[in-house]
Amino acid sequence: TTYTWTKGGVVIGGETGATLTIDPADVTDNGTYGVTVEDSNGCTSTEQTVVVTIQALPVPTINGDAAETTTEWCEGEDITLTGGGGAPGATYSWLLPDGSTQNTAVLTINNA
Repeated sequence: TTYTWTKGGVVIGGETGATLTIDPADVTDNGTYGVTVEDSNGCTSTEQTVVVTIQALPVPTINGDAAETTTEWCEGEDITLTGGGGAPGATYSWLLPDGSTQNTAVLTINNA
C-alpha cells in the first residue's frame, strides 16, 4: 500500500506512508492537504482532503504598575504585573522564584 500526500494539489515528495507528520508545524503549513491510496492490486482511491489551519503562537506581554519598561521596584513595595498578548480566553501561568506557579492574568506581590 502506497500513500500519496498533497498540499494545495501539489505532491509532497517522499511522503508515501500512512501518516503525514509536520513537526514543528507553523502558520506557513496552513493549506488543503490530501491523500490518495494505492493498494497492492494497483487500485487507487479518490483523493480525500482536509483544510488545516495552524494558529500563530501568542506573543506574551507583561505590564507593571509602574512605567512599562520599569523592572525595578524598591524593597517593601507592592508589585502588580498583568499578563497580556493572548487571544480571548487565554490562560496565563507565572513561574515564581520559589518554583511554584500562579495561574492568573494578574500577579500581585505584596511587600516585595
